[in-house]
Amino acid sequence: MPDDISWVSCNRDSEVPPNAVHVDKEMFVIRGNYSGDTIPGKWVRNLHSGYVSHGGREIQLENFEVLCIPKDRYQWEKSRDGQPPSGAIEAGNTSGGEKLYVAQGKINGQKCIGKLHPSHKCAYFPWGTAEHRETKCKDANEREVVLSPRHPNHIMNLDLNDDPPPSYWEIYPNGCPDFPPNCRCERSFSCSGDELCTSGPAPRSQPPSRRPGPRPFYPSASVCPGSYPGLWSSMGAGAQSAFNTLTPQASNKAEACREEFYWVECKATNPPPPDAVKAEGEVYVIRQKYKGDLIPGKWPVRLKKGYISYGGREIELSSFEVLCIPRANYQWIEASRGKIPPGAVIGGKTANGETLYIARGRVNNEPCTGKVQPSHRCAYYPWRFREHKRENYTVLCFF
Repeated sequence: MPDDISWVSCNRDSEVPPNAVHVDKEMFVIRGNYSGDTIPGKWVRNLHSGYVSHGGREIQLENFEVLCIPKDRYQWEKSRDGQPPSGAIEAGNTSGGEKLYVAQGKINGQKCIGKLHPSHKCAYFPWGTAEHRETKCKDANEREVVLSPRHPNHIMNLDLNDDPPPSYWEIYPNGCPDFPPNCRCERSFSCSGDELCTSGPAPRSQPPSRRPGPRPFYPSASVCPGSYPGLWSSMGAGAQSAFNTLTPQASNKAEACREEFYWVECKATNPPPPDAVKAEGEVYVIRQKYKGDLIPGKWPVRLKKGYISYGGREIELSSFEVLCIPRANYQWIEASRGKIPPGAVIGGKTANGETLYIARGRVNNEPCTGKVQPSHRCAYYPWRFREHKRENYTVLCFF
């Protein structure tokens, strides 16, 4: 590494070291260690925290390293599909040895710093408890520092839409690892690409002729005929369909990938699928699209109907997706007035891009699940034909 590029150990309350690389006066380029990876990310000083992204989630850090380079030694340039040009600044690596680079972009109009993952042909950003993905990039080359070809170095800047969904999906072009050969699977980005597997049935000979419908929200679901009746299972894999060559190191990680959480398409008359998240009694967490929103809600099994709320009304559903989290690896955390605890599970999204979370509460002493809408500073529950507003609620979160 050239002498005038350095990483300085800091904590969330440290003074900013000289020549720290920043995108505005309060956000600096960092890297931190998580789950065996060294991951570039952001230090937001006014929030007193560092952040990296991993496995579909935003990870909060107290200790990290800050990238320091004299201001006249780097610049930002465009690129795409995650491919850094020569002379790029190396910022980290995966546990499997792949190099990671620094990415800069905007999420919901706010500047953000994350990681470029070349084998995924994209970059990932930590923001709003989730990991966001994009493929159109701007890169930053060194101006004057001469770098060894053995150590390419690069800073990336992504040209993002203002409000990308938390993650995206793609169809497997070569079949679905770990599921029956006739299964038609869509990729979810709830896990990192290092957790892809190579085990399972032989690849399908032909990819589907077209991608079905609009992109589902985080995490996506996949129809697998022949498993549980009506069951939609998420592969939880973190790479796009272009990444067909899967590494041997990842061959035993399919279970770890799928076990985070997934959504199952059900009819209201079906029995609950395995691992369905229960709010209380026989009320389960669901989601469904309505008027452009993807809205979390409730499924009281005994009523053989699902319900979400929208525009002051309770909306009755005969089919929906059920949230499933293996091993009950979740908890309900109290919050109020639109606040979202760390590790909150993303339940949906409004048509204009606002993330919705899963709320639990009681209406007229009956258990309900609904949506937390942070910009409204409240939760909404469907009950008896109406939408009920509550300032105090509990939020579904991972342990």
